[in-house]
Amino acid sequence: ADLSSSALSAATPGTILRDASVKGLHAKVTVTAKGFFLYFRTKAGVERRPKLGDFPQMTVAQARQVAKEMLLAVAKGHDPVASRQAERAAPTVSEVIDQYERDYAGKRKRGMETVRILRNHLERVHGGDKVATIEHEHLLALHRSLKKTPVLANRVVSHASKLFNLCERPWKYRTPAQGNPCRGVERYPEKKRKRYMTPDEARAVARALDANKAKYPAAVAYVYLLILVGARRGEIWDARWDWLDVNV
Repeated sequence: ADLSSSALSAATPGTILRDASVKGLHAKVTVTAKGFFLYFRTKAGVERRPKLGDFPQMTVAQARQVAKEMLLAVAKGHDPVASRQAERAAPTVSEVIDQYERDYAGKRKRGMETVRILRNHLERVHGGDKVATIEHEHLLALHRSLKKTPVLANRVVSHASKLFNLCERPWKYRTPAQGNPCRGVERYPEKKRKRYMTPDEARAVARALDANKAKYPAAVAYVYLLILVGARRGEIWDARWDWLDVNV
């Protein structure tokens, strides 16, 4: 029988309705659903039968439109089913941050600081989203949400840009056509923040540290490390014993 809304509404379980206008489009009627499907072969000869949707949530006209778009992609040499499968299998933002921490953070000078910033901001907003679905507008909105802390806003985008570069190459979670969603996000102007303690300030800090070393030995040692090695707070806070070369 021909595929139409009236025919589908009246169809009983076990019926298959084939569309006269779009080759390969058909509807299968079961006890629980009336679903639209499309049969085609890719240019490589692979048979595909993807489900497009269920009637009446999807109309016959909508099913025809989706089928036409899918067949057009096939004619151009693409495999829309494989693309769907790849998108479903693609990792989330949280998962690629995990991968960065596992494979890269320990090899880079400020790797753990990068991870901390990504988790506190990019992951907080988009952690559950597929990395392939993140677009320029998402990073632009995230950057603007941090406008009261412009330096941090800029760092979030810079670190996210590094992450998305890896997602394109070598990880191949995003295609070159998708590009880096951070590209084109205009950074906020930054004021130079480098300043050295005056002698009076240094003496005051030393007195405060000395007065608290018995009660807060770890915190005092932490501050002394920051002063002596010139590292960032996060680098000392996230440091591990296996990073220390006692033979140096």
